[in-house]
Amino acid sequence: MKCDPDRLRRILKDRKRISSRKRGFRRAAVLVPIFERQGDSYLIFTQRTETVSTHKGEISFPGGAIDPEDGGPRQAALREAEEELCLSPRQVTVLGLLDDIVTLSRYRITPVVGMVRAPFSLCPNPREIEKVFEIPVGKFLDPRIFRKEDQIEFQGQSYPVYYFSLPEVTVWGATAKILKQFLTICCGWNPGQP
Repeated sequence: MKCDPDRLRRILKDRKRISSRKRGFRRAAVLVPIFERQGDSYLIFTQRTETVSTHKGEISFPGGAIDPEDGGPRQAALREAEEELCLSPRQVTVLGLLDDIVTLSRYRITPVVGMVRAPFSLCPNPREIEKVFEIPVGKFLDPRIFRKEDQIEFQGQSYPVYYFSLPEVTVWGATAKILKQFLTICCGWNPGQP
């Protein structure tokens, strides 16, 4: 499957984005990095090391807390991708933002969708990143790899937990929620589950 950057930009620009205003949550941003290889679109995921302070060993998109000097989620996502993967911000074209999500670890995350221009090389920061996965978008469109677990209760609200289980990796939690949102909004995906 190929993701057309102009089409994604239009989709993200024309929709009403949901921005969370929850108080007491730390603002964060992640880059949802897309790139093209041999006519297919791929997403880049990272596996965090066991030595980072939070979310040890989890599969994630590159990202982290928004620092005051960042100026916003776009800059934070690009800075974090550079720190974690040596991915130059000059190689990323930001296409738009997805809806904010909140996590049980008290983060309010803004996903930033960006197209990575080839050629590029990634050099994971060994203090933060254990492994990098480059996975075709089309693999995630198979509804058989997707499942929704029971709801988690948090501060009087109920939240579903999503999983995308591939042979090479299982994406779950906040990253799976962002991935589901990306696939639904940008790819027209409908797994038949809420």
